[in-house]
Amino acid sequence: MTGCAYNQIVLDPRDAEGYNNLAKKFQDVLRKKNLFQGLGSSGLDWSDLMWRKAQALFKNQLPELLCKIDAMHAFFEKASALQGALLDEDIAPAKNAFCQVAAQHQVPAYVVCHGSVGKKSSYLPLTASKIFVWGRSQREKLKRWGLAESRIVVSGSGRYSPYLKMNVQVARKKITTRFKMDPSQKIVLVAFTNSAPHRRRLFVKQQQEFLGEVMELIHEYPEVQFIIKAKNKKDANSRFCRESLEKRGLSGRAVLIEEMDPLLLIKSADLAIVHATTFGIDALALGCPTISYHDRHCTLWEEFKSFDAFLKANSREELRLIFGLFLKGDFKRDDPRFDHARRECLNSDGPAPEEIIAPILLSAKK
Repeated sequence: MTGCAYNQIVLDPRDAEGYNNLAKKFQDVLRKKNLFQGLGSSGLDWSDLMWRKAQALFKNQLPELLCKIDAMHAFFEKASALQGALLDEDIAPAKNAFCQVAAQHQVPAYVVCHGSVGKKSSYLPLTASKIFVWGRSQREKLKRWGLAESRIVVSGSGRYSPYLKMNVQVARKKITTRFKMDPSQKIVLVAFTNSAPHRRRLFVKQQQEFLGEVMELIHEYPEVQFIIKAKNKKDANSRFCRESLEKRGLSGRAVLIEEMDPLLLIKSADLAIVHATTFGIDALALGCPTISYHDRHCTLWEEFKSFDAFLKANSREELRLIFGLFLKGDFKRDDPRFDHARRECLNSDGPAPEEIIAPILLSAKK
């Protein structure tokens, strides 16, 4: 449904039937175009499946989106002095439509890179006027995908600014006081990508095997304090870790956290061990050395790997080897060996993000 902003047809927002009827008209147009005819592969015809999916989208989501589009038009007509708009992305239907409506009212819209530039479909085609990316490596990746360089601005990420200014010892004291830890002992943060119970069991099992291998370190190194960060209470990793800690008699040796500021945790940690999660990027930005575990085929941070942003371990043996080097003091916070990655991927040698983004927004004109 990306790209379905339309010229304004003002209906009463309370007129649900009117929007439903309008959605049906779009559906009729789509049917006549036969867009899915002949779609398939390996001898399978997908046209019927795609048509039924499109019908469901048009029935369940399009009426609400059309109502939002009318509201956007009304907003821009009232906000006549508006010079620009800033969004976190423009791929979701409503945000994509917002950028198109903004263009119809001669208001430039800008997008801030909302994460690692993993997949092309998460960023392109760009509907906004320009996109602010974290580093030069992301700019080069978007250029390879065909986006004009004139529409890309390297700005860094504003989410890290307050934490970069924060004293490590202050952050460490907050965490150790809250969880009754010893601030003089090493703290290791463990974070894996969210594991949803409804995902295919094969991948959940494999990820939990990796997580179990990391948790073996808790048993083997009692002098190290571990914090395991689950995404939320619905994360299947949370239950797995809790049960595993109890089974191994390690409940008092590690802290399992579901709801807490992840950047504060990273700021206080001496090392992070991650798997397929943007925690690794956060750790790089905040100067915490990071072991990327079993991420050989992960495209989440593809542009970071080429700059050796992480310590790579793809087996239990490699994990123990790197962890041993960490305990000997080979890897410490703000290690200069990762400065090149921070410069190329996070623009750490440039001005603060707000100093780059604000002037562009303030100079935007209709």
